[in-house]
Amino acid sequence: MTQNNEIMALTQAIQKNQNDSEAYYKRGYAYSSMNDLDKAIADYDQAIRLNSKNPQYICNRGVAYYKKDDFDRAIRDFTESLKIDPSGNHTFGNGHVYYLRGEAYASIGNIDAAISDFTRAIEINPKNPNLFIQRALMYFQKQDPVKIISDCSKAIELTPNEYRFYNMRATVYEIVGDIENAIKDLEIILRLNPNDSETQQKLREMKSHA
Repeated sequence: MTQNNEIMALTQAIQKNQNDSEAYYKRGYAYSSMNDLDKAIADYDQAIRLNSKNPQYICNRGVAYYKKDDFDRAIRDFTESLKIDPSGNHTFGNGHVYYLRGEAYASIGNIDAAISDFTRAIEINPKNPNLFIQRALMYFQKQDPVKIISDCSKAIELTPNEYRFYNMRATVYEIVGDIENAIKDLEIILRLNPNDSETQQKLREMKSHA
């Protein structure tokens, strides 16, 4: 079923029963998937009015606000959904709501709050390398090379063939003057991505000054 057909079917369901919170929620989700965010939020509002204790409804309205760059309202909704379900599993599972709120906090420059949420997401889902990288990016903002390297290393342990993680760590090694380890990471990048001309040039320059 296409999204337009799904919206039509859900609209008919709502016409038959205007107290069907799930139909409003599903239509809101369909609108959000189409990036029709104002209609999505209006439907989520109706779903929440009918069932104010459903954390999934509230969280997905937060996602729509996030897409609109309305980060304060997004944070409010993510926080409210977490009060109802502190596991953070009500959208996409694995504590994903903490990741979403962390992204929203990062977007308004609240780096400490973002780190706190990414840390909680990692505690719930420690096998996701991208969570470590997102937290490492926050540590870049705080100019904390030790923690950046630590998080990059954890991401690499989980996904040893992802050359971008080595690139981030090599950059920090270079910043702190650990040229030996920077060179090692650049060499790994070239084994994984032999045609990376930028890394080839950087490695030549670094070895010439080592």
